[in-house]
Parts: sequence; C-alpha cells; structure tokens
Amino acid sequence: STAVNNIDADQSPALHIHPNPFTNKTIISFDNPDNVAYTLRIIDQNGKLVKAIDNIRGSSYELSRDNLPSGIYYLELSGKTTSRARLVID
Repeated sequence: STAVNNIDADQSPALHIHPNPFTNKTIISFDNPDNVAYTLRIIDQNGKLVKAIDNIRGSSYELSRDNLPSGIYYLELSGKTTSRARLVID
C-alpha cells in the first residue's frame, strides 16, 4: 500500500501560502491546470469550521482575514484531491 500512498501524495496539489503568517490577506496558490472546482475550508484549532469558499476554479485564491481572530488555523483544499496546510494569522 506504500505505492498507493505515494501516488495519492503526488496527486494532491501542494499549497503555497504567501504571506504566512498574515495579517489582512494572503494568497493561496496551487496547481490546477484543468480548472477543477475546489472547496477551501478554514478550520480553527478546536476543529470548528470557521470559513468555507466553494467553487474555486483557478489556481489561486486571495483569502481575506475578515473577522477571524489571531491564531493558528488549518486550511483544507478539497476537490479531485485534498490538501491540507497550516495557516497563521498575526
């Protein structure tokens, strides 16, 4: 099953978050050559979903902080595959 895991890892787009940590806005970019629809979820440290953006079809998204408090969050990008990353708000 090791080979399967490696293939899965290769298929998940790597998330590039810049800047991270951020204060007001950050750009999340990923490889999406086929413009597949992805959903972006922001989850706090308690596992609570604090923000969800559906139908992202490009290869980048500008995330605004809005009213989110400072802290560590988990970002999940799901579509054809799922990628996760850590997000820090100053």
